[in-house]
Amino acid sequence: MKLPAKLLEWRASIEKELGRLTGRTVWVVQLSASSFACGCTGITIFTAGLEMEEVEIFAPKITPTLREAAAELELDPEIIYASTIPGTSEVGSISLRDLCDECREDYMGVEEALPWSNTHILFIGEKT
Repeated sequence: MKLPAKLLEWRASIEKELGRLTGRTVWVVQLSASSFACGCTGITIFTAGLEMEEVEIFAPKITPTLREAAAELELDPEIIYASTIPGTSEVGSISLRDLCDECREDYMGVEEALPWSNTHILFIGEKT
């Protein structure tokens, strides 16, 4: 299967899983594969209708689905985190990152939250 079809498939799958877990409609409005100037690569899932409290509660159930999607898209994320829309508790995006050497040094010492107050780490660890 080609990348565009995989992205469409996983966007729908993640949306369905988030809705199943929360018991209500959650939209995945966009799933994007990215490369950054620093050398990181990743996937960003843009959501609507998902609250940070739900991400925190369901992290153990959401994370395996996200890692499975990443593997299917040939990404081995070292960190997965959710970010809220500033000033709200609504999650705007969930990011999965395969870190470059410089960012690895910055991120890997972090335990619960990134240096930004609007983030929550779902997974941080070694590459598989």
